[in-house]
Amino acid sequence: MKGYTKQQVLEAIVQSRGIVSHVARHLGCAWSTARIYIDKWQETRDAYECEREELVDTLEIKLLELAMAGDLGAIKWYLTHVGRHRGWGVEGPINNGNIKVVVKWDGDDDPNEL
Repeated sequence: MKGYTKQQVLEAIVQSRGIVSHVARHLGCAWSTARIYIDKWQETRDAYECEREELVDTLEIKLLELAMAGDLGAIKWYLTHVGRHRGWGVEGPINNGNIKVVVKWDGDDDPNEL
């Protein structure tokens, strides 16, 4: 196994936005080797987690942009996953005192699919 410095691994993580296969490509190694080096130092572990969270933030922004533009699939996904605490759900009972509400989207075979 070729040795990599912490700095090389950090640069690969940032360039790859935390996608392990891309880290491996930047380092010129196998996926499993990249994973070993990501886990080797606390600083690289932290950088990896930071990049992953930043990617999730970026994708959340894209999802919200689609929802705000009226994309029904994006709206549905957001409400059933993020709006669950307000009573939105995939398919199941929501109890409110004596009223039972069941939310189901028409024509859905897989309510989790966009």
